[in-house]
Amino acid sequence: MPERVVFHDPAYPSSWVAEPGVIAESLEHFGGYRILGAKALKSWMEERISAGIPNTICVMAQGVAPDTVYESPDASCLIRRYMDAGGRVVWIGDMPFVFMGSRFRGKVDRWAWHAVLGLHLHRGILHKSCEVPPEGLTWGVPQGHGESGAICAKASEVSAALVVHGEYASTFFLNLNPAFPQSGFLRVSGGGFSADGAGIDLLLRLSAHGIGEARPGHWLFHEEPAPASAEPGLPGELVETGELRVDRARALEKLMDYQLPDPALFVLPWVRAAAAAGAQRVFFHKEPEGLLMRFDGELFTRGNLEDPWAALFAEEPREGRDAHAARRQLALGLLGALRTRPTELRVQSGDCALLARGLDDLSVSSLQPGEPQTLIRVRWRFWSRTRSNLVGQALEAVRKACLHSRLKIRIEEEELKAPAEAEGLPSVSFEAESVRGWLTVPPPLAFASRLEIHQHGVLVGRSEVWTWPNNVTGWVDTDRIGLNLSQSGVVRDARFDALMAALAGPIQELTMKVLPLVERDLPEAARLAMASPYCRAQWAAHAEHPVSFDVKTARWKRGVLGAKLLRMLQLDSRASTLELIRRTAWLACWLRMGAGSVPKETPLYFSADGGVLSQGRLEELAAGGELRYVTSPRPDLPDGKDVLWATGWSDWRPLEAFKLKCVD
Repeated sequence: MPERVVFHDPAYPSSWVAEPGVIAESLEHFGGYRILGAKALKSWMEERISAGIPNTICVMAQGVAPDTVYESPDASCLIRRYMDAGGRVVWIGDMPFVFMGSRFRGKVDRWAWHAVLGLHLHRGILHKSCEVPPEGLTWGVPQGHGESGAICAKASEVSAALVVHGEYASTFFLNLNPAFPQSGFLRVSGGGFSADGAGIDLLLRLSAHGIGEARPGHWLFHEEPAPASAEPGLPGELVETGELRVDRARALEKLMDYQLPDPALFVLPWVRAAAAAGAQRVFFHKEPEGLLMRFDGELFTRGNLEDPWAALFAEEPREGRDAHAARRQLALGLLGALRTRPTELRVQSGDCALLARGLDDLSVSSLQPGEPQTLIRVRWRFWSRTRSNLVGQALEAVRKACLHSRLKIRIEEEELKAPAEAEGLPSVSFEAESVRGWLTVPPPLAFASRLEIHQHGVLVGRSEVWTWPNNVTGWVDTDRIGLNLSQSGVVRDARFDALMAALAGPIQELTMKVLPLVERDLPEAARLAMASPYCRAQWAAHAEHPVSFDVKTARWKRGVLGAKLLRMLQLDSRASTLELIRRTAWLACWLRMGAGSVPKETPLYFSADGGVLSQGRLEELAAGGELRYVTSPRPDLPDGKDVLWATGWSDWRPLEAFKLKCVD
């Protein structure tokens, strides 16, 4: 097996990658990758170059390269020399080599990708359909795979185009040294990258292709091979027919091993079971030797408890979907709890109780009718260190994952409360059939929506999804989605597509909330930017790169003493001015990226004379031949109202289809 490493260093920034630590740990667990920090990565690459060891793999899991291996934005940098010497670099996240990461902040060089790779990259190839060519299938990209075209290369300029959008490729391989044909640069996914099961699987498949295949998966089902068919055209005899058989005992063992990324999460399926059973309240109580959970709602029957695993292998019925989901989630929680080797695992529902000692050691007993509720008790040895750790971790998992649940959840005397909605930016709360959630405007230049996905009110994970032209951030909750084997990611099937389609209405509602704010504030922002170099710098900085600016008014500023202090120091007007500049830049960038869904007359850009221009007006001006622009304000231009003032890349990106001419 070739040597393989993954770069992850929490001291360095990441860009367009959700949960890089989870990605690195997944590659370590499933692919045998070794996690290296910035300094260790430098030593490792230098050793491979000096020893002449080719066909090694390095995955950059943060969307940036650290300055230890990317010390200069050109082909002389260490990471490029590593590729030239026979190594393969696998890149996810932001545009390659645009951001040089450091422990302090790093810096941006917008054209460095060309200097390092000798390749032209293109942003925002969004109007082309996504397809997997034959070469992509050979590498392991699944048929029907879809991804963003936010960052692409010309398919004709790369060695292997694996996912294409017309003449462009978003996932591709570029060989930089013909002496080592499997070495070079591999770009995986043309937009943001998240740590869901499908993304990790794709990363494992592509990274090792041609050098060393990813480790084989763990199969839950097996099928006896059919006899070799007779040669076409020759008479044959049907000897036997067969069917797919599920090895239930083996499947349960594998489910127990892999169905939760952390054994302490066994309580989360039980919270989903309570929600699916129609419960109103859930209580958690610490006990001397373990944990007790109780909830109301529909009770489990004796038949449900005698064979709790049946729901894991049964197809979802058209009717009684919630009852089936409750039984399935109960079983998943039992599997997770059994991994912790408890001394007692008991489920009491109504007048019967299940005692689970193992996968095949189950007993059900009858009880005197009591309060109509379900109690689940897990106990461990009193002196076990595992016991205290698991109880604390399980309850902390509930606190983090169940903040948006409809249930009233109480942990001892603490009742969970939903977090307050963010201030400063427009947002939309919505609820439709089987879907509810909250959405707001994402950071500038977000090419994908980053959403928290919840099932039955319990967090599954954070995913970057494609809702173009208007990307959003927020959370959604639904029971109509499927989860992967580890219960940590969403299966992107027809149900997931239906969920994304259900967001179209709320996204349009959010757009209608943003429009009047930009129409009101953009002229004032243009006036301020024209009058003040400091305001110009703030606008450009905020709109140019997704830096996390705080658009909210700090809590101390909202207080009476804080307001008096600001007035005394004459800083209150400056603070409100910066807030207007930053908020308007944020919202205008968002509308520009989805300009096709907003009215053409909406002002979105600055003009050279300090006025504003709409998308429709720019299209009219470009129809005459060239769209003229300046890079700094020019009130002296006689026709400045018809000249675009381009403050940065956020102005260029939506206008790439026009023929631009600089008149500075």
